Amino acid sequence: MKNSSVETTAKRFLLIDDDPAFCAIFEHSAKEQGIELHFYTSLLEFGNMRKPIRYDVVILDYDLGEVTGLDAAGYVSGVFGNIPVVLISASSEGEILPLVQLGSIRQFVQKSSGCHSIIDVAKSLCTSNRQQVYDGISLRMPCL
Repeated sequence: MKNSSVETTAKRFLLIDDDPAFCAIFEHSAKEQGIELHFYTSLLEFGNMRKPIRYDVVILDYDLGEVTGLDAAGYVSGVFGNIPVVLISASSEGEILPLVQLGSIRQFVQKSSGCHSIIDVAKSLCTSNRQQVYDGISLRMPCL
């Protein structure tokens, strides 16, 4: 009898958060779930990246010090196009949501929900929103 195997493709997330401790904890949680994570502690650090890497989802902290996650989302969209963005913050949803305009920000998750919850939301966006347009036909594609 022949064994059938399902090929799974690792997801690749980008995290921009000015808290190095949070980034380290998040990186550990992502690794546990088989997710490749690249993180930067500032928009400037991210901007110095040599060449853009293809990501499935971007996770942005709302309070990045010199800029907000909303500003960063605009920059990220300029680099990557219509990539799903998850906005995270220690602040409450009520404080942040009125400031969020649609665009690339698809979800808001409080950091207090935990890394696994943030990752679950990001994975769901990756699965449900990854599309490739070819000759006017929109095809659902798995996360690469």
